[in-house]
Amino acid sequence: NATRYCHLSGQWDNYTNYEDCAHIVRDTVVSEFEPHVDLPTYIYCIGYILSLSTLFLATLIFFTFKELRCLRNTIHGNLFVTYILSVIVWLIALALQLTHSTSNAACTLIVILLNYFTLTNFFWMMVEGLYLYTLVVKTFSRSNPHVGLYMTLGWGVPFGFVAIWAIIKAASSTPLTPHKMTG
Repeated sequence: NATRYCHLSGQWDNYTNYEDCAHIVRDTVVSEFEPHVDLPTYIYCIGYILSLSTLFLATLIFFTFKELRCLRNTIHGNLFVTYILSVIVWLIALALQLTHSTSNAACTLIVILLNYFTLTNFFWMMVEGLYLYTLVVKTFSRSNPHVGLYMTLGWGVPFGFVAIWAIIKAASSTPLTPHKMTG
């Protein structure tokens, strides 16, 4: 085990203690495959690729057939798009980690995009709930929110939060680089 001290201010110490690390015996053949790390990553990749293919199909159906075009399906479609973009960014991040060909700027952009699309997932789920609320509770109300309000809530508000977060992280000079991804 390697250890590094974290100060009360939240800053990591410059020194990492490697004294408790065990050295690899040279005569032992070590496999490239590490089941505790690699197997979950493979399972995540298979699940994400299956999810991505079904989401593409569902989104294509929603946006292709005119008979299915309504506010409810528009909201569902936008939720699906957030999942699609989130999965694509995750797979790109994994590919960049595996190839070790990531610049600091690319790594920072990937982290920002991962946070943004994760937040849009939750905001579009909130929009789904808000729409259901207006259908059930506000049935006879004359004021129905328009698609513009839903778009602002689903795409715009998360952008504002992530932009503020990224500016604060940049100002505090704390790197935005991700840790080893397993999911």
